Amino acid sequence: MPDFFADPAPPDCFNPGSTFDFGAWVGRNGLNTTEPPVRKVLAALKEGGVSKGAAVGYCYGARLCFNLAFEDAITVVATSHPSLLKVPEDIEVRHPCFREADRGLTDADCHRA
Repeated sequence: MPDFFADPAPPDCFNPGSTFDFGAWVGRNGLNTTEPPVRKVLAALKEGGVSKGAAVGYCYGARLCFNLAFEDAITVVATSHPSLLKVPEDIEVRHPCFREADRGLTDADCHRA
């Protein structure tokens, strides 16, 4: 699985005493950084004859997966601990979708979807 982040988070970033600035890291690794290479990969796959695909996104990677599904660039979505989603708009995706309920997406939201 490719890593589309501009810079990797250090392995100890969430350890007690870490000075890692998660907010700044997310700012450097937002959709404007991660989405273009993903779209290049999808375009290359389609050029190679692939007609259907899936996307898996963890945390704020879910936003990109949903963007792709809304545009029919992929046919299946799976997310865990999704963030940056709007409820109810984003949970009404037309494609098969697995979403794990947590603070940002409740069991009721998942069942309604």
